[in-house]
Amino acid sequence: MWIPNMQIFESSVLIFGALFGLLWAMHIFVSWTKVKTMAWILLIASIWLLSGAYFFSMTHLVYPYFYALHFPFVFLCGPLFLHYYRLVVREVDSKFFNFHLIPSCLALFVILPYLLMDLDSKIKFLEGFRTGKMSFYHVLIMSLNVGVKVSILSYLTPIIFLNLPLLKRSNEISRESKGIFIFIIILIYIDLLIGLIGFFIKSFFLVKLSALLLPLNLFIFFILSSRYPEIVIGLQKELKRNRYENSKIKNLDVNFILEKLEEIFKSERAFADEDISLPKVAEELKISPHQLSQILNEKLNQTFPQYVNSYRVNEAKKLMVEDSNRSILSIAFAVGFNSKASFNRSFKNISGFTPQEFRKSTQK
Repeated sequence: MWIPNMQIFESSVLIFGALFGLLWAMHIFVSWTKVKTMAWILLIASIWLLSGAYFFSMTHLVYPYFYALHFPFVFLCGPLFLHYYRLVVREVDSKFFNFHLIPSCLALFVILPYLLMDLDSKIKFLEGFRTGKMSFYHVLIMSLNVGVKVSILSYLTPIIFLNLPLLKRSNEISRESKGIFIFIIILIYIDLLIGLIGFFIKSFFLVKLSALLLPLNLFIFFILSSRYPEIVIGLQKELKRNRYENSKIKNLDVNFILEKLEEIFKSERAFADEDISLPKVAEELKISPHQLSQILNEKLNQTFPQYVNSYRVNEAKKLMVEDSNRSILSIAFAVGFNSKASFNRSFKNISGFTPQEFRKSTQK
């Protein structure tokens, strides 16, 4: 009776962790937080935990349809961690490049033959793991477990070691918070390394232990991130300070440049020129395009297109109030947009309303 009871306990822990991760992800999705990357990471972690419960409870031998389906999703964890770090900690634009999807696509390619098997073939294939009668394809699918952990470690390790010196140097982060941050890192590494060692030495106990540590890590991470938000804030400030010390704007009169830029946009209505560009404005300010981009990013937390469109949208609002009979398309062209679609998109992003909704609200 002990073994079934242990299976129930292990599966319950993993299901609890999955539900906890799912609820946390849903909370982020419905919150006002702009960056939803962490929600996707938590959602994938929940899928991973559910797959563990599905496997350890032996349910996969009865209902084999979902076996290995989690691999393409879990291979996205590493790229999503990098994406989150760049957006939230470094506060820079981050694109999710296609090459980050290669491991996930390869995992899908590996599991595809299994997914295309009929029910009896699936059960027979899975029995091979239990009896030890494994083919090359069995080994290939098992290697995905190792690949997932190596992938996550390969993304996390550079991020961690690049930021540890900044963490130590920061005066914004308390000594206690620094210790907590290092504690979280150690927990994550222990979890991943235990899983790796378990697969290499064929220890089912270590594999299960690694899986059972994931819900614990999720819960600890939730508590600590809620109690110590200063860790991320401190790293942000230290990175900004570090960038400024090594930047090309250190010897510029940034306040004067920002005043001159505001004058160009307010007095000269530079935003109304649909051909306005970063190099053109930088030339007028007698600085390089890179310097102007850096000033906007670090001082105003905006890209050049965002800066231009903010002026255009504000001017469009003014024109809509002053002339309620003027068409929205005419106003869009007047403030510098070259299409109604780009105007509607920018207006919605900046004001939270569509142009039509804004006009109706001003006519009440």
